[in-house]
Amino acid sequence: MTAESTPPFSPLKARLTGLFYLGTIVTGIFAEAVARGSLVAPGNGRETAANIGRYELLYRSAEVSDLAMLACYIAVT
Repeated sequence: MTAESTPPFSPLKARLTGLFYLGTIVTGIFAEAVARGSLVAPGNGRETAANIGRYELLYRSAEVSDLAMLACYIAVT
């Protein structure tokens, strides 16, 4: 392999990759720990369903956060 065949290093590309990795981590933690963690009542399906009904915006924000996490991960790969 020669030096001509290796792609040049791009600091901008490296920074964007890091930013998208950070986005994946932050949105994933929000969706799982903050949003769903406060809605789920372990061992009690009725309470969980009632919480989702009461806090529908929080549940929907977790779903949007999952989509954002997926988009960030796709951008990284």
